[in-house]
Amino acid sequence: MSQQLTNQFEEQQEEELSEENQEENFKVDTLEELEPFIQSMNSGPNLFICVQRYDKQLHNINLSSYKCQKDQRIYFTLKQNNLVIDLMQKFQNLIQLDLKLREIKIQQQDIQELTQIIAKIKTLNDLTLNLVLNNLSGPSGTYLFESLSQWAHLKKLEIDVGATSLGDEGVIKLGKGLENLTNLINLKLGVYTNKLTNQGAAELGSSLSKILNLRTLDIDLCSNDITSLLGFANNLIQCHKLAYFFIMAYGNNDFVQINKTFIKSKSLVRFVEIYDF
Repeated sequence: MSQQLTNQFEEQQEEELSEENQEENFKVDTLEELEPFIQSMNSGPNLFICVQRYDKQLHNINLSSYKCQKDQRIYFTLKQNNLVIDLMQKFQNLIQLDLKLREIKIQQQDIQELTQIIAKIKTLNDLTLNLVLNNLSGPSGTYLFESLSQWAHLKKLEIDVGATSLGDEGVIKLGKGLENLTNLINLKLGVYTNKLTNQGAAELGSSLSKILNLRTLDIDLCSNDITSLLGFANNLIQCHKLAYFFIMAYGNNDFVQINKTFIKSKSLVRFVEIYDF
């Protein structure tokens, strides 16, 4: 009898665990099947969403999600090229958005739709955008960087455009776009492996110094054609509210001079540089 009760208890636990797993991991064929779930989650004031699109082929949606106690968090993994935009349109009161769009051969139309939707979500204040290994040297990159002016509501931005063939011209356009983010406080920027030169780095520093409320900057300049970062440093020091500055720039040997530059800063609380790995 005792063994029977034990077996029943174990079976019940397995059923409950199975039900929980079904809630957290399931597959659907269309977004329409997600409507009840999306509507129930969209009403919360603390709504977070993480979208990851990583497959270049067309497949069904593979969706994983879970809810924690303090916040409502949804983690989507999408395997269909046109579904990131469709999904984002379902949420109009996002606070935090994490888009991992690495190496997906993103097209100009995708960029246009993406930037327009982000501009419309005025509640959004924390955006992570990973575009590594996409080609942004042409119209796609130009459109994206010019559209940054529409994202002025952002307070925190992490944008990784490493290995996207930008060169000086593209990075300078990116910098000009970032100048318009007047509410931005925290910026993490990856522009590594883009054939950036001393001149491009200096102009980027000038643009970053014009972000009025920037307090924290974390930048990766590795694997470029930069031989000196003095121009970058001399311009960036004009960012009068910058308090925390982290930089990665392997292969540069002028860190002593850069240190001397930032010692002059009246606002800087912490400065961390990594020149070797």
